[in-house]
Amino acid sequence: MPDATAVEAIASATVEARLAVLEERTQPKPKGWLDLLKEWGGAGSLAIALLYSFPLGVWDRFVVTRDERAARELTELRGVLDKASEIFVQGAQALGGLQDPNLYDVASKSTNNRVFLAMEQREAAFARRRADFRPTEQVMTGLLFAAVNKPTRALEFLTAVPETADPVLRAEAARQTAKVFFLPSRQQDPVEARGHYRRGLTILVAERSPLALGVRLTMLGEWGALEMRFGDWACGQALMGEAIRQATTLAPLMGDRGNLLRMLVQETQSLQRAPSQPAQGCPVEPPPFTE
Repeated sequence: MPDATAVEAIASATVEARLAVLEERTQPKPKGWLDLLKEWGGAGSLAIALLYSFPLGVWDRFVVTRDERAARELTELRGVLDKASEIFVQGAQALGGLQDPNLYDVASKSTNNRVFLAMEQREAAFARRRADFRPTEQVMTGLLFAAVNKPTRALEFLTAVPETADPVLRAEAARQTAKVFFLPSRQQDPVEARGHYRRGLTILVAERSPLALGVRLTMLGEWGALEMRFGDWACGQALMGEAIRQATTLAPLMGDRGNLLRMLVQETQSLQRAPSQPAQGCPVEPPPFTE
């Protein structure tokens, strides 16, 4: 029968040997570059898979740069502006051929609603990118917002046209600004409107191109018509009379077959003085039409 002490010593040695083997097996081994490549290969595949399946909105937010997003938004807004302008022009052409007042009213409201929807859906974006638009786009955007009864937004764009812009464009911006202030709204202010009309006419005093002459005559006649409607009757008559005289003289240079002159005459014929309307003359005189 084996000695008990020997048996215990053998068992202890066996346990220690097994523990030594276990420690050797579990001890971390230094990794070579091949081992590291194998381990990171799976992570790389996962990263590629995630990039391919990255949600578009998250990509736009964290990967696309701010300048790229701004450029994309500006391109989209220019598309909206082109669409709204096309609707506006097509509507005006359609209205010109309608004689029935009911059809005219329906067509007019339809055009205004379509332009309103196009502009109103992106109104905040238009305001955010106002300074990024070209001067021509600023004027057109202001005109369209005015057409859909958003005078405050219209003024933001019309008054943003820089002084370095083309004189005709600056004068057109002044004209549209004046009209916003003259027409009935919360912004109605005839005194402010007269100042903008005079400023627009002054810008074009030295301009002799047919386009500049057309804008000047339109501005003078429009100012006269709005005075006759909402301001001083005598002032309006004087302004409109001067516009008709100049249009008659300049008709050969205009190249519009007398269309502007006919429009001015028709506008005058359709207006009547209100019972309580003042007729004191122009509080603000326009600049001389000729130097």
